Amino acid sequence: MKAVCEELFDPGIVSNRTTQLFEERYRNRNVRWTGTLTRVRSYRSDLVFGNEPGTKATFEIHESGGQYGGGTVQAIVSLPVQAEATLEGKTGERLTFDGTLASCDGLMRNLYVRKGSLAGEAETADN
Repeated sequence: MKAVCEELFDPGIVSNRTTQLFEERYRNRNVRWTGTLTRVRSYRSDLVFGNEPGTKATFEIHESGGQYGGGTVQAIVSLPVQAEATLEGKTGERLTFDGTLASCDGLMRNLYVRKGSLAGEAETADN
């Protein structure tokens, strides 16, 4: 996670180069990352994630630096609809999620993860 964030959001790289690097090296890569949950909301449809309803969870995953100031890199993860109830009251907690890298916004320092799930979700669903 750290290496991906540092390569894509290096302060010396312009946002259109970030998008190009993402497309060349990271799009459709499966990831398992940990971050701090900052926001959860449901959606009916989404420009990045499509027309099926779901839950969007935003995680702070990395702090980038640089001579002109840094910024927080966020992962915006598409989760199943029922994840909103699961995540209720967990804002501020560090959680692990899985999914597939779908898109990148170099200007906003956002990575979009589709087909997401929370680590441990499958185990608890089976018990």
